[in-house]
Amino acid sequence: MRAASLLMISLLSLWTPAGRAGMLESVVNQKGKLERTDQTLQDGSWADVYPVDLEVGDRLLVEMQSNRLDTYVAVRSPSNQTFENDDSGAPNQSMVDLFAEEAGTWLVYATSSQPETRGRYHIRVAVDSSNRGQSPVSNTPNNNSGDEGVTAISPGQTVQGRLQAGDRTLANGEWTDLYSVDVQAGQRLVVDMSSTDFDTYIGVRSPSGSVDGNDDHDGDRNRSRFEGVVEESGQWTIFATSYSAEERGDYALTVDVGENTTPIASGDGLERWSGILADGDDQLSSGEYVDKYRI
Repeated sequence: MRAASLLMISLLSLWTPAGRAGMLESVVNQKGKLERTDQTLQDGSWADVYPVDLEVGDRLLVEMQSNRLDTYVAVRSPSNQTFENDDSGAPNQSMVDLFAEEAGTWLVYATSSQPETRGRYHIRVAVDSSNRGQSPVSNTPNNNSGDEGVTAISPGQTVQGRLQAGDRTLANGEWTDLYSVDVQAGQRLVVDMSSTDFDTYIGVRSPSGSVDGNDDHDGDRNRSRFEGVVEESGQWTIFATSYSAEERGDYALTVDVGENTTPIASGDGLERWSGILADGDDQLSSGEYVDKYRI
């Protein structure tokens, strides 16, 4: 299986329209340590806080890595809107990439996904001011709000598309087409992409900004498939793209949304769910399939 970490980072970086890519300058680039004397969040996690002053249109990129703990990054705007990410391709790395829609002091929280977890980490906070003062790219694409180039797709629909010069470009040079679909928490989202012209890659971004993806489905370089039970309700964004930069050609993309689990009523006041472990589920590091339930 090929490593696709660079492409995952590229997808986590919010898409940038052609001609608007700028230069990121680090404002924080250092090592830190989570420990008992740090600020304590509501869930009991310890956190270090880094303030960053932004203007409307600025792009903010936060990257956190650690060999000691399961990292978690949260960014809070001056109006207390929160953007967060747990795992950007691995439990020990997290990333938030956004465009500032308001001016003021933004707070970056370097923390962990579990309470009272201590350990060393490295954090990088970078800002691109090349679009300062311009209307920012929306952090939550919505085709109905005039977000140009994001195509709404209905469950069960198959679209024929083409990657080519002039499409949106990811950070590593891959061309991409964007689609959006409304999904409710607990539903199973399936996205299937195939092409005879290039090595396909699918990226899926949740409403809160976390990203997952798939390169080769069952070892087939011309087919990618994402399948999983979503934990957030709202509009999910699909990146139809390629494994390498500037690959072009025709592709077919199918999106399906279905119910995965149904609560089973019981007389003891508990809720129980039924499900199935199958190909396409998330997998543990040792290979076992796993379904996740949020309580």
